[in-house]
Amino acid sequence: MKRSGTLATVLAVLLLAATPAFSQVIGAGNMDGRMVDATGAVLPGVTVTVQNLDTGLTRTAITESSGRFTFLSLPVGPYTLTAELSGFQTLKREGLVMTVGAIQSLGNMTIEVATVEEIITVTAESPLIETSRAVVATTFNERAIDNLPIQGRDYKNFALNTPNVVPVANSGRRTISMGGMKGLDTNITVDGADFNNTFFGSATGQPEVPYFVISQEAVQEFQVLANGFSAEFGRSGGGFLNVVTKSGTNEAHGSGFFFSRGDWGRGTLQDGNGDDLDNSAFSQQQFGGSIGGPIVQDKAHFFFAVDRQGFDRPVRIAFNRDVSGVCNSAIWGRPIAGVDCLSDEEGDTAEMLTNTAILAKVDMQLSQNNTLSLRYNFSDFKGENFFSTAGGTAGSVQSLAENGTNLEANRAHSFVATNTTVIGTNKFNELRFQYSFEDRPRLGQSDDLPTTVINDTGRFGRQWFLPITSNHSRIQITDNFTYLFGDHDLKMGADLNITDTAQAFYGWGGGYYVFATLEDFVDQNHFQFTQRVGLNGFSTPGSGTIDIGQKEMALYVQDTWRPKPGLTIDLGLRWEGQWNPQAPVMDQGLQSLNPANPGLDTIGLVQGDIPNDLNNIAPRFGFAWDPENDGRTVVRGGAGIFYSRTNLLLMANSFTANGYRQALFFLFGDDQPFTYPGTFPEAGLPPGDPLYDNLPRSDIAFFDNAFNNPRTTRFNLGVEHEVRPNLSLGADFVFADTKNGHRRTNENLQPPIGTDAFGRGLYDRSTIDGDYNQFQVEGSTARRRYSSFVLSARKRFADDFQFQAFYTWSDLKTDDDNERDSSGFRNTQPESLGADWALSEMHVRHRFVANAVFDLPADFIFSTLITAQSGSPFNVTSGNDDNNDGNRNDYAVIDDSNRALAQSGGQDLADGLQGRNSGSQPSTFVMDIRFSKAFAFGGAGRIEGLFEVFNLFNTANRSSTNGSIGSPNFGFLNIVNAPRQIQIGVRYTF
Repeated sequence: MKRSGTLATVLAVLLLAATPAFSQVIGAGNMDGRMVDATGAVLPGVTVTVQNLDTGLTRTAITESSGRFTFLSLPVGPYTLTAELSGFQTLKREGLVMTVGAIQSLGNMTIEVATVEEIITVTAESPLIETSRAVVATTFNERAIDNLPIQGRDYKNFALNTPNVVPVANSGRRTISMGGMKGLDTNITVDGADFNNTFFGSATGQPEVPYFVISQEAVQEFQVLANGFSAEFGRSGGGFLNVVTKSGTNEAHGSGFFFSRGDWGRGTLQDGNGDDLDNSAFSQQQFGGSIGGPIVQDKAHFFFAVDRQGFDRPVRIAFNRDVSGVCNSAIWGRPIAGVDCLSDEEGDTAEMLTNTAILAKVDMQLSQNNTLSLRYNFSDFKGENFFSTAGGTAGSVQSLAENGTNLEANRAHSFVATNTTVIGTNKFNELRFQYSFEDRPRLGQSDDLPTTVINDTGRFGRQWFLPITSNHSRIQITDNFTYLFGDHDLKMGADLNITDTAQAFYGWGGGYYVFATLEDFVDQNHFQFTQRVGLNGFSTPGSGTIDIGQKEMALYVQDTWRPKPGLTIDLGLRWEGQWNPQAPVMDQGLQSLNPANPGLDTIGLVQGDIPNDLNNIAPRFGFAWDPENDGRTVVRGGAGIFYSRTNLLLMANSFTANGYRQALFFLFGDDQPFTYPGTFPEAGLPPGDPLYDNLPRSDIAFFDNAFNNPRTTRFNLGVEHEVRPNLSLGADFVFADTKNGHRRTNENLQPPIGTDAFGRGLYDRSTIDGDYNQFQVEGSTARRRYSSFVLSARKRFADDFQFQAFYTWSDLKTDDDNERDSSGFRNTQPESLGADWALSEMHVRHRFVANAVFDLPADFIFSTLITAQSGSPFNVTSGNDDNNDGNRNDYAVIDDSNRALAQSGGQDLADGLQGRNSGSQPSTFVMDIRFSKAFAFGGAGRIEGLFEVFNLFNTANRSSTNGSIGSPNFGFLNIVNAPRQIQIGVRYTF
C-alpha cells in the first residue's frame, strides 16, 4: 500500500501551525448586516458580538466605514447578537438560528441615540430568504431530521426530497443524480471533508445497499446544492450534499432509540403480473443512541453516537420464464455451475444484512479566537446471501439462483481535524485535515462455474464480477483564507486530495456464457463467451491485482462584493488538476497476447498513457438582488464552469487487460473456443502452455490519450418572495450542458461495408488489427444537456408546522448514460455516435416532492414525505446484432410482426426503427408518514413512541428491465419496489 506523508506529521502541523484557521461555510454559515442610525445613515465603529447559546462561543466584529459587519463560518446553532456604540442604545437581537451552509443577511439594523443608558431587546428569527445567495439551497433542519420518516434512517435519502434530484435508474448502486448529472458526479461532504470513494464513484461505504456510514442520530443539519456553487467548491458538475454533524453543548444531552419492522402490517409482495408471492419472514431492527455535553463549560464539548441496524430482507427467486423440466443433467448430461433443474432453484430466501456506525467528536475553544474540532467515525457492514441487484428495504423478486449471490463486507474509518481562528477583526483562515481508510472484501456465495446467463430467463453460477478484495485510503488537506475589506469578502484557498486503491479484480475469471433465450439454452446454442485469463506467469487473480492512486489539487479565489445595500455579486475563479496513475508500458514483444503476435502499434494506440488533466479553469459568477432591501425578496442568478472527477475504476483495465498480464475475451458468433460449459483454467496459463497456440483473439483495454474530465457549463436564474411571514414562494430555471463525458468505444472495428434501409452502418466484423478482437478505449466524447423549471413553497416552523414542496419540470438528453461501466458498449452505431442523442434513462419529466412536520395537541407530532414522478425512458431493442458490429444492443424495428407484442408490454410505439430510450416506464407515487407522541420521563427526560408507515397506499411502483422486443417478456414489469411497511419505535431524550 502506498502512503504519502504520515498521520503524525500532519497532526503536528494542525496543532502547531503558525497560521490560524477558520471553517468553511460548507460546514457552517455566514451572517452579515449593516448598522444605521434613525435617519438611515451608516454607523462605523459599532461593536457587534454574537454568542452561540449552546456552546458559549463568542465572536466580535467592528463595523466598517460602510456600517457593515460580517461573521464567517459560524457553527450551526442558536445565537444572540449585541450591537454597542457609545452614545447610542445597545441593541440585543435574539432568536437567530444559524443553519448549515446558510448565508444570512440581516439587512439594516437601527440603533438610536440614547438619552440614558438602555438596552433594546428585539426577538426576531433569522431571515427566511437568503438574499445574498445566488443559487438555491434546500436545507433540512434538526426538526426535520428528527421527525421525518426516513427508511433505514440514512441521511442521504433526504436529498431525494429536493428539486433537481432523482435516484439513478438501473445503476444498482443507489447513487443520486443532481442537476442532470450522473450519480457518480455528486459530491458529498461531511463537516467540510470529502466523503466520496474516488475508485467507484459513489459515497464512502457500500453503495448497493441501504448502508450508512454516519448515523442519522449524529446529523445536525443537511443541505442540498443542486444548481451550482461558488469557486470554493468543485470536483462535481452536478451538486453537493452538505452534511454537518452534531456537537456537544454546555448542557448534557443524550438519546436512545429502537425501531422495528416485521411482517405485521406489511403489504404483500407481488410479482410483475400483480400476483401475490409468499415470502420468508421480513424483520428489521435498528437501535442506538447518543450523548453529548461539556468537558469544560464554554471551552470544550464532546458528542458520541452509535447506530446498529440488522435486517433480513425477503427475496423471491423466480425466473422470468417457465423453467419446468429444464434440467442440466437432461441437456448436458450433468449438473452445471451447481445447478441441475432450474425450477429447483426457485423459491423464497432472504438477504441478511447488518450495519454499525459510530461517531465521536470533540470541540475545543483554545482561546477566544481559536477552536479545534476532532471527529472520528467508523462503520462496519456485512451482507450474507446478498443480491447485488435487489432494491428497496422490504424485499424483491430476483431471477437468479442463490449460488449467484454475494457475501459483502465494508469497514470504513475516517478522522477529520479542523482548526479555526479569527485573526483580528477582518481576517480568517482555516486548515482541515482528513485521513480515511475503507476495506471492502466482496466474495461470491459460491465458486460454482461458469456463470450462465439466459437473457430472457435469468442467471445461475457464481456472480461474474466476484471475488473482489479492495481497500481505499485518502489524505486530504484544505486551507482557506478570508480577508474582509470595505464591501468585499475576498476568499482564497487550496485543497489537496491523495487517494490510493489496492484491489484484486478478475471479473469473468471463471468463464461467462450467454444464451439469448431459454430455447437456445435447451438447444445448446450460446451466442457469447467471456473470460479473463492470466498470462505469462500471472494467475488470473494475480493478473487483476493492482495498487493505483490519484492526486487532486485545487486552487481558487473568489470575491463577494456588495456594491450597494440589497445587491451581492460573486466573482470567482477555480483551477483543478488531477494526476492519474501511469500503467506500465511493456516491451513491444511482451505486450501482445501471444509473443508470436506483433505489437499494438497498428492503429496508433499507446498503452500505459493515462493523461493527467491539468487545464481545468473554472470561472464562476453569481448575483443576488433584494429590490426593496427589506429581506423579503431575492432575484438570483449565476453561471459558471464545473469539472467532475474521473474515478479510478475506469483506469483499472488499462493496468490489467493489456494482453500481457491477462487476456480478456468477449467472443460472439463463431469465435467460440469451447462448447458449454468449457473454460480456460482459472489459475491462468504459464509460459509455454500449449493452449497459447490456440487462444482466441483477445480484447485489449486502452485509455484515450486525449481524455478529459467532464466539463459542465451551468446557468441558473430565479426569484423567491416571502408572501407572508414565514412562507415563501419561488421559481427557478436551470440549464446545464456537459461535454467530455465518459464513453467506451471499440477502436479495432473496420468501417461499415454499407447501410441498411434505415441508414445504419452494416459491418462484417473485420478488425483493423487482425491479431486482436476489440480495442476497448475509454474516451471522453459523450454529451448531456439538462434544463429544468422549479416551483417551490417553503414554510418555516411557525404556528406549529413547517413544510417544503417542490415541483420540477425537466428535460435531460444524453448520448451515453453509463455510470462508470467497467465493460460493454452503449453506442449502437459505431460510425455515428451522435445517433444516440435522445432522452436519458435518468430523464424524469415531472417530479413532485414535499415534506412536512406538524406539532399536534397533547404532544403528538405528525410528519410526511411525498414523492410523485413520471416514468423514465428505456431502450426497446431487437435482442439481436442487426448491424453485425459484435454487440446485441441494436434498437428494434416495429412493424406488423411485433406491434401487438409491444402493445401488450404497455408500449405504444411508432412504426419503424426505434430511437434510443423510446420506451417509457410507469409513473410512481410514494407517501410515507409518521405519528409520534412524547411523554415526560425522569425529570428533564422525554420518551417518545413512534409509528411509521412507508408507502402508505401500498403502491406497487413497478418498472421493467425487459426491453428486448424479441422476448415474450418484453415490457414485463419485473422490478417491484417495496410494498407498504409499518415500523414502530421508541426514542428517549434528555
